[in-house]
Amino acid sequence: MIRSDSNFCLKLRHNPSAMGQNTNPLTEKGVSNMKYPIILKSKSNGYYEAEPLGIPELRFVGNSEADTLQKLMLALKEWFTSSKIVQINIPEIQESNPWLKACGRSSDDPDFDDFIKEIKYMRTENMKQ
Repeated sequence: MIRSDSNFCLKLRHNPSAMGQNTNPLTEKGVSNMKYPIILKSKSNGYYEAEPLGIPELRFVGNSEADTLQKLMLALKEWFTSSKIVQINIPEIQESNPWLKACGRSSDDPDFDDFIKEIKYMRTENMKQ
């Protein structure tokens, strides 16, 4: 979101609501061009495929690089003008280590010592083979 008015950018950094509730900077007067990274691939069949980085649903194929990029540019303009970017807070999930849940589960098992003896026996038998 680049605007030609540098004071406006400073206001946005310190007060994001300076743009207004439902304002989209891409549709306002004075907005300069926005640069966005595009993945452009030359396909073996002579076609070109273009996809904006991070927006895979806007993938276009064309006969030339220019044709493909033009289609994508129009779609991106529509996509950005009909969308807005918002941020939400997601609370951190305090999950315990799942491996710790298993620690000590056999401490009261009366057959645990026999289980360990059987494991040792099986290991020695496998070593003999």
